[in-house]
Amino acid sequence: QYNILIVGSLIPQVASYTALILYKGGPFIDPAPVSFVITGLLWTWAIVQSQLLDLTPISGESVLENMRDGILVLDLANRIINMNDVAQALLGRGKPGPFGLSLERTFLGKYVYLYTYPVDNTIREEMTVELDGQPVYYEVRLSPIIGSSRQPIGRMVLIKDISHQKLAQQQLLSAQKNVLNLINYNADGMIVMDRKMTIRFANPAAEVLWGRKEVDLIGE
Repeated sequence: QYNILIVGSLIPQVASYTALILYKGGPFIDPAPVSFVITGLLWTWAIVQSQLLDLTPISGESVLENMRDGILVLDLANRIINMNDVAQALLGRGKPGPFGLSLERTFLGKYVYLYTYPVDNTIREEMTVELDGQPVYYEVRLSPIIGSSRQPIGRMVLIKDISHQKLAQQQLLSAQKNVLNLINYNADGMIVMDRKMTIRFANPAAEVLWGRKEVDLIGE
């Protein structure tokens, strides 16, 4: 659509210059009015075709503020130069945010090894923070911000609360452990076989019934 807009803007000028060059006397017919009509038609088609008037600009600040995860923007010295409200809440600071504060002075500071990696590396780490005596689990991602010169000009830190996921994993592991305890302490002999009828598991009661250890039964 940019090419069409440029071509449309050049049509009146080209038409006028061509008419002057080809003029050999007599009544002069200016093609400018007709060329402006053609330009208007081309521009109208380009705008409608590309839905130019339907596009609403959205600022980067609005995108940051509407994200559910904490976002920090750091300079090359790991100083905070921007953040969203979620990140401010995680850092325990109200507005105005601690702009210019080194990230090492926040709760992320004890993970100082994260900042020793080259700036152009993408890093992912899970960490645990004690809040009101309860563990809170976070996933932290550090990724480079590349400038127009294709060189790193800073870092973006994404902080995601994964406490619900960790709790679900712990509950699943606890449930699996309980089921395994029920099987192991069951007085009845129990074995687990695959589709080929090969033994894959035997509880202690099954070992007593067969008079053999589980390691000897597995695979038969």
